[in-house]
Amino acid sequence: MSEDDPADIHMSTDDLVATLCRGVAHPHRMAILRGINQNYALTRVATVLNLSRSGVQTHVDTLVDTDLVVRTGDQQDPYHVTVLGELALHLVEHVQNSVEVIEDARQTAAAQANDELGETPLPDVERDRAIHRRTWELVDDAIDDADLKF
Repeated sequence: MSEDDPADIHMSTDDLVATLCRGVAHPHRMAILRGINQNYALTRVATVLNLSRSGVQTHVDTLVDTDLVVRTGDQQDPYHVTVLGELALHLVEHVQNSVEVIEDARQTAAAQANDELGETPLPDVERDRAIHRRTWELVDDAIDDADLKF
């Protein structure tokens, strides 16, 4: 089989990525994962997120089930972020930074398109295409400038 052959893809790798994504698929879980990583007590995390203790525990259980967090058995320090959890934190941070770059580029592109096109009568679809095209030009430039890699 060639290295481009889909049969060479291991489901275990796909499963691991899907599990990681499921673990961080909720904003509260991302915040709880960060909190555990920074050694915050879950009661503090619950207060900050305005969640009940059981609500936090439900999310923590998902983090444990997805191997992003492990129970230690220590009452003073009951959870630790796993290596997979640390990877998830890095990936989430990278994605968030990338989304900010894209959003900034979209806003800049829309402003530039309005300046350039002004009152030019143009169907909305064509105006949207121009903004979309300019957005991705700006994103490409920003990726190079910020050394963001996809």
